[in-house]
Amino acid sequence: MSAPPGASNGVPASTAQKKKSRLPKAGTNILNDFFLNVSRHPNHDQQWALLAQIHPIDPTYDLRHLADWFTRKRASEKRPASNRSTVRTSLNPEQIKHLTELYSANKNPTLGLLQTWSSLLKVKTTVVTDWIEERNRLPSPAPTISPEPNLPSVYRRSTSVSTPLSVPSPVIANTRFPLLKPEPPQSPVRPALSPILPPAVLPPSSPGPLLITVCCTKIY
Repeated sequence: MSAPPGASNGVPASTAQKKKSRLPKAGTNILNDFFLNVSRHPNHDQQWALLAQIHPIDPTYDLRHLADWFTRKRASEKRPASNRSTVRTSLNPEQIKHLTELYSANKNPTLGLLQTWSSLLKVKTTVVTDWIEERNRLPSPAPTISPEPNLPSVYRRSTSVSTPLSVPSPVIANTRFPLLKPEPPQSPVRPALSPILPPAVLPPSSPGPLLITVCCTKIY
């Protein structure tokens, strides 16, 4: 019994074509290096340059295969957060500490440097790249400012420079210039009589009302 058309040794033609389009590991390394270090969306000239490097490895690889590879690669980078959460679980705290120090020293590692880091940490290179991409997606923490407690106004810190209050200095008597004592109040009647009466007839310092009446009677 002959095999049906489009099949070879019991394998459908579509399956054989899919197996044939699989790129060897050497070609995949070329594409991964370009994807990580050059661009995730190669233009037309870059696609032809990649094919020129891949054709010695697989002459059947064409532009359609190349476009499909980059599409699948970009889709794998946009997997849900539930899948990305496994990155932290695959790294212990000591590895995360060392990887943070390495990444802080070089924010743009090459593929060879990523492979060196993975060898030092004893993990896969994909774990290191996933950790870097997850770290880049995290937003930068905003600086926090702790508010001051609601204290009474007397306890609040003043932002202006405080100046000492001026305190009046006490009056100190000088030995050369003693303080002058205020004169006692004079009687309103005595100044009025001073230009009229002679000095001998002036009443005493505190004359009574009867004496003032008698003096006035003698003059007139």
